[in-house]
Amino acid sequence: MKGGIFVETASYPTIGARLRYIFGAGSYGNYPDIQAIWDQYKTAVDPKIRKDLIGQVQKMIYEKRMLLPPHIPQLADRGRPQDQRQPLQDSAPDLVYGPFRGHRAAKLTGRLLVCTALIVVGSLLEAENMSILFSPLRLRQIEFKNRIFVSPMCQYSSESGLPGDWHFIHLGSRAVGGAGLVFTEATAVSPEGRISPWDLGIWSDQPIPALRRITSFIRAQGAVPGIQLAHAGRKASTDAPWRSRDPLPPENGGWQPVAPSPIPLDSRSPLPRELSTAEIEGTTADFVEAARRSLDAGFESLEIHMAHGYLFHQFLSPLTNARNDRYGGSLESRARFPLETAKAVREVWPAPFPLFVRISCTDWLEKGWDLAQSIELCRRLKKIGVDLIDCSSGGLVPDVRIPVAPGYQTPFAATIRQQAGIATGAVGLITEPAQAEQIVSTGQADAVFLAREFLRDPHWPLHAARTLGVDISWPKQYARAKK
Repeated sequence: MKGGIFVETASYPTIGARLRYIFGAGSYGNYPDIQAIWDQYKTAVDPKIRKDLIGQVQKMIYEKRMLLPPHIPQLADRGRPQDQRQPLQDSAPDLVYGPFRGHRAAKLTGRLLVCTALIVVGSLLEAENMSILFSPLRLRQIEFKNRIFVSPMCQYSSESGLPGDWHFIHLGSRAVGGAGLVFTEATAVSPEGRISPWDLGIWSDQPIPALRRITSFIRAQGAVPGIQLAHAGRKASTDAPWRSRDPLPPENGGWQPVAPSPIPLDSRSPLPRELSTAEIEGTTADFVEAARRSLDAGFESLEIHMAHGYLFHQFLSPLTNARNDRYGGSLESRARFPLETAKAVREVWPAPFPLFVRISCTDWLEKGWDLAQSIELCRRLKKIGVDLIDCSSGGLVPDVRIPVAPGYQTPFAATIRQQAGIATGAVGLITEPAQAEQIVSTGQADAVFLAREFLRDPHWPLHAARTLGVDISWPKQYARAKK
């Protein structure tokens, strides 16, 4: 199958032609179980039976661990000298764990398995006019109309932590564009917890009226308003990215950052001050009060930011936590502060509303935070009432070699979903409708988080539905442009 799914779907544009190519050409003779289900599907009359057969294919593909599209290996090694490329892998499971065992898993067996996942499930869903991506997702008593979520994205456009017109338009337009959940940017729980002096904040009641206006508008478009609460730790007090992103000293409007240990981010960054036990407890209290204010502001989903090298991630990773008290050392001790805070937030966040946590599933460095520790953390988060894990990676230390490619973090979401038994969201270079559909329809994640693609196209869900052949409602003001 030269070129993978994207060439084949272009060469065989109709459902029938696509499926005849897959099964008629005998290319999948090694997969009689899938062939048998297809044979039953062709003769089934009852729609329920047909949908059950589709479910069997989805389950089978997930169990076979057909998780990554075939073009990832080439992208991961693009530009590297030949002697630095990862060795070829032999099977689909190696594709799943590519981030840990190599990225050039481009042998024919892996390609066939992955293309089976993408084309067979996609074609069957299309034949039944079904879409998992555009099906509702219910967490506790909140129902999201689809599984396309707006990822938190810093805007660096607040004054004294307050939202303005930019935030109303930025967040509101994504709700108009059809997203199921719209998250704010990382919203600081204290002034010193901001990444920059221009971050959104909720350390006082002052922003609540402006936030209510935003959440009310989001809800009126059929989307769920969400807020991400954060503390930047040692990555605080930096300039806006379009200027320099350099650390800001106090004389230029900055402040001294805090951290679990006095370990600077890099040679250009200031030495952070180590938090005392009392300050750790005070930070937990800041998150609790921020959650109370978030409820008052009209938010119905809340996410705690424990990823990307910010404060909680700094406590979790042994690379940045050198404490010798009850908050450092073993995994249990390093996870104590994040878990205590999540538990305290869950206690004040209403039971009908879901609580998310974003984590970095790996530091991409030996002796750092990794997937095994992430799985254990997620098991404990589930026990205290967290409902979904937003699975990202990296961000703790600079100059780390990360195999960035389309969907490169999706295997983390799949593994945590399976081994921790908790709902997950996939994030990271998810740009194409078919890619997003395949992620949720094969059980790798319960939802997809889009970031930069939403910056490029605020109406991505409306366009994705058209591409996938799904009929969804448009805003009535835009309805005349739907056809």
